[in-house]
Amino acid sequence: MWSRADLKWQAKQVLGRSYWKWLLVTFVAGLVSGQGFSFTVNFSVSGASAAPAGWEPFAFLAPLLMWIPMILLGAALIFTLFVSGPMQVGACRFYFSSTVYQNDDLGYLFSGFRSEQYLRNACAMFLMDLYIFLWSLLFVIPGIVKSYEYRFIPYLLAEYPQMDRQTAFAISREMTLGHKWEMFVLDLSFLGWYFLGLLACGIGVLFVMPYVEATYAQLYLRLRGAQTA
Repeated sequence: MWSRADLKWQAKQVLGRSYWKWLLVTFVAGLVSGQGFSFTVNFSVSGASAAPAGWEPFAFLAPLLMWIPMILLGAALIFTLFVSGPMQVGACRFYFSSTVYQNDDLGYLFSGFRSEQYLRNACAMFLMDLYIFLWSLLFVIPGIVKSYEYRFIPYLLAEYPQMDRQTAFAISREMTLGHKWEMFVLDLSFLGWYFLGLLACGIGVLFVMPYVEATYAQLYLRLRGAQTA
């Protein structure tokens, strides 16, 4: 069994030793993985007459510009596959090592790109994001459920470099079985911190993320220990 208060207390102990390194890792991982960022491209063409005044001679470019959303989407997918996923695994490797071994080596952030593990990490994380997206198409809620079910896949890939993708998915599913609602409530418990962060021009949310990640690192250890007991 676990409690939110206990997880958060343990997280504060870890952050008290290396908060600024956690902040750097969460910032870089969030930036590279695209968390919190989105692109929206709107473009419509209804003939040359729809072009702004003075742009009529360039109306022939309109069909080409209509491909911009597809190009951006393709670039985002490639970036997610080859960069975002391995970076998330590396971040979890740092969280795990800092929590368990008090080893705050920032080099762990890039450990997901090691040649012998890179393709496994990239494929596993891409499929995880794809499955969550597809489940989200079913009225959103199934996607939220799956996001909790797959929450510890990057941790498992980070802790066990030789673990294959299928095993990581299966163990994460077992670890979160019966705990998804409690994990949802745990996320809700950070809303007050997020609100305070938003009051600080939004930038304050960045300083809350190490606390969230450190708490989930503690939860991973609890559920992983229970699952292997």
